Amino acid sequence: MPNVSRLPKWWFAAASIVLLLSLVSTFAQSGRRLPNSKSVPVPTPEPEPTPAPTPEKQKYAFALVVGMDRESGFIGAPFRFYQTALDACVNRLEKSASVKVVAVHRDMNRGDAVRGAKSGNESYVVWLQLRTDRYRADHRLNDYGELLIDYTLLEPRTAKQITSGRAYQRAARKGNIILGPTTTGRTSELQAEYLLKMAAQDAAERILEALSLPAGRPTTP
Repeated sequence: MPNVSRLPKWWFAAASIVLLLSLVSTFAQSGRRLPNSKSVPVPTPEPEPTPAPTPEKQKYAFALVVGMDRESGFIGAPFRFYQTALDACVNRLEKSASVKVVAVHRDMNRGDAVRGAKSGNESYVVWLQLRTDRYRADHRLNDYGELLIDYTLLEPRTAKQITSGRAYQRAARKGNIILGPTTTGRTSELQAEYLLKMAAQDAAERILEALSLPAGRPTTP
C-alpha cells in the first residue's frame, strides 16, 4: 500500500472531486426513481335515470258548460237555492270520467245559453232553471216543496236541443223516467234545499243518459 504521506497534494484534490461527483450521481439516480404505484380503481359511471313517461292528457268524450238562470223571474226562493242546485248538478256530472265540466257562476238566461252553444267551441251547454208550477197573486211561494229544476241540454255550434225535462223534489221514478213529486205538504227551507240537491242530481243523471253515458244512481248529498 502506498505511503499516503508521500502522495502529492493534487492527488487528494482530484480524489475529493471524483468522490463528490460520485455522490452527486448516486443522489440523482435515487431521485429519479418512481414511487411504488398502486392501482386506483376506475369508477364505473352510473347510468342516466330513465325519465318517467309523461302522462297523456285526459281525453274527454264531452265538454259541458253548466249555468243557472237566476233572474228570469222572482219566485221567492232563497238565493242560495240557485247555487245549491248548480253545485249539485255540476258535482254529479263531474263523477263521469268521460265528461269535462265548467260551471258558470253568473246569471245565464236562455239567450246566453244559445249564444254559448253557438260560440264555435265543442262544448255542450246545460241550462238550469229553478221553477215552480204554483204561484200566488203576489208571486210568492206557497211552499218550498213546490220548487223544481228545469234542465235543457244544447248541442254545440247548432244550439239544437238534445234533451230537456223537469227534476222534482221527492221524485218518483219508473225505471229511468221521472214521473213527478210523490207527496205534497209543507216543506221547511232546510229540507227543501236538501231535496233540491237530489233533484239537481236527477237532472244530471238524465243529461248523462241523453249523451249515452252511464249514469248510475245519485249519491246522497
